[in-house]
Amino acid sequence: QVAAMVADALDTVQPDGPDRSAEVLHRLTTALAAGAADPAHPHCAAHLHCPPLAVAVAADTVASILNQSLDSWDQAPAATAMETRIIAELADLAGYDGQRAGGVVTSGGTESNLTALLLARDHALAAHSDIDPTRTGVAAAADGARPRILCGEVAHFSVQRAAALLGLGEEAVITVAVDSEHRMRPEALRRTLHQVRENGDVPVAVVATAGTTDLGGIDPLAAVAHIAAEYGVWLHVDAAYGGGLLFSDRLRGLLDGLSRADSVSLDLHKLGWQ
Repeated sequence: QVAAMVADALDTVQPDGPDRSAEVLHRLTTALAAGAADPAHPHCAAHLHCPPLAVAVAADTVASILNQSLDSWDQAPAATAMETRIIAELADLAGYDGQRAGGVVTSGGTESNLTALLLARDHALAAHSDIDPTRTGVAAAADGARPRILCGEVAHFSVQRAAALLGLGEEAVITVAVDSEHRMRPEALRRTLHQVRENGDVPVAVVATAGTTDLGGIDPLAAVAHIAAEYGVWLHVDAAYGGGLLFSDRLRGLLDGLSRADSVSLDLHKLGWQ
């Protein structure tokens, strides 16, 4: 019933004459506000997006007005330099060498995980067959082996989605058992990696989670990193939700081991208040 009411309210937005942009904008704003979830309301709990800081709203307004495209430097010189600097500062915060690490601003955690697993796929398959999968395709580079991605049982669904988009298939994702606090069990990860290798499959990546979206579980990153390094497997940490702990002097220790990951996703529209 509520969904129908919201949809009906949006029907009133349609213009009924020429050059009515101001009126349409007013109608649209009214309908959007009336049917919005208010993340600043004390009863709006257990959702992922935040009430943005006032300065974030102001910055977003400036970005919208300037409408820069970061496809190439000549389309957005200052914005490109700003993105590079922001990535370096976030890399430093995560424990990387900000002068050597690279990255990009994406639309959110799902796209960030996809990007990281694309890098992991190409790295693993090129090492497996000495063939570049971006040129020949996954099947040729895999050379008969099955690519596998390992993650905890409560990892974000974007891991499976990324596997499908990357041509590996959702069934390429193998879930690893978690403990009572929803953290990946290191001993279970070791057993699973051993089995993957025994089966002749190619482990593309281990995906650890720093802050599951439902329960806030943080995998034991240091232990997971040790095992991934032991098996020579790319480690990606999905810290889209829990990465905001890096801004806390008191809580950042919960992410010990993050700097040992090959790639990290951070999502500033969650605990970054952007």
